Amino acid sequence: MTRPMRLVGLCALIYASGEALEFGQMGGVSPAMGGAGVALEDSAWGLYYNPALLDIDTRKTIKIGISVGARASGHNLPSLVGATARDGVPFSIKNGLYMSTQDGVALQLRMDHKDKKTKVRKGLGAVGIGLFINAFGQAQSLKSSTNAMALKALGLGSLNVGYAKAFDFKKGGTLALGASVGYMYSMSLEASGQRFSKIKTLLSQKNFREKQSHFLLDLGMVYKIVGLSVGVVVKNVNKPTIRYKMGNMTKQAVIGPQARLGLAYRWRWLDLVADIDLTSNKTLAFDGYSRMVGGGIGFNFPFGLGLRFGAMGNIAKQQVLQQGVILTGGLRYTILNLVGIDLSVQSGLKRMGGNKALQGAVQEALYAQLVPATLKFPNYFSLRLGLNVEF
Repeated sequence: MTRPMRLVGLCALIYASGEALEFGQMGGVSPAMGGAGVALEDSAWGLYYNPALLDIDTRKTIKIGISVGARASGHNLPSLVGATARDGVPFSIKNGLYMSTQDGVALQLRMDHKDKKTKVRKGLGAVGIGLFINAFGQAQSLKSSTNAMALKALGLGSLNVGYAKAFDFKKGGTLALGASVGYMYSMSLEASGQRFSKIKTLLSQKNFREKQSHFLLDLGMVYKIVGLSVGVVVKNVNKPTIRYKMGNMTKQAVIGPQARLGLAYRWRWLDLVADIDLTSNKTLAFDGYSRMVGGGIGFNFPFGLGLRFGAMGNIAKQQVLQQGVILTGGLRYTILNLVGIDLSVQSGLKRMGGNKALQGAVQEALYAQLVPATLKFPNYFSLRLGLNVEF
């Protein structure tokens, strides 16, 4: 296999695979504010972040959200790519490449109203339905000098339906309770000891054979008083189990419950949000865990423009990438107070060096020929585009 085809093979494997064992992000608002969304009432993605949010916002009756995006994260990536461009060059165990995409579409309908006389909320609550697609892939070197790597991939598609009901206590605030159930379809792959030159064979063998279906259950709560909202969500309450291939063996992994606490404050044109994971969530990375904390600030200007900034980071004790602080930001433009277009960017402060890290014969590798030695890459980068329709 030629060196360009090897690189294409790796990218194809990663982009065709999936993510699921940690909290994700949808839309363009929350990702721009440190990924915080558990208590953010002005969101079309309540079904995804916290089903209780479906009935907490009284300003809009119908919300539709569309989200597409991708992220990449790595450690010592130039050496990994350079080393795999030639056979017989040993890896460093610290090399790793992780890429994912999360896309979705969601609809939420609020069926209650405020009584004109008593100002008390009445009605049937709110419902939501969404289709979410998550994909994650990982390539990591082994403790070996045989130019071998370990590959993990997981693809998930889920159809979720949620319901929430808010209870108005007048001066005592509003309490919303919500739940969502989902049907999830997954396919997975894990291969160890694979040489980089064997990626084409690995793909041609159609090793994404471990396909399953699961049911998901999420529970959420939001309490709001005088602009301040506090939210708690627990995902995967029923602990779904995913099987995956490891050579000729079939193994299984349990997706345990994941809990997250969120805070949000809204005052006219200002939004303040913060989220923290209450649990350390197992990821597909070797011995890796994710426990994210993040927050941000949003400015909503009267002429339809919104600016959002934030930061986030992984505070789990066991993590592979050591990503450090990740800065976030985004723009929103609203047309006729009806259609909102969001763009968000996330970038790690740490950088990976260019091909000056490559040594010896690897300097002649394809990577070293194409990438300037002075170029540095963020160790984490994400780009998301969201479209919201509200009325």
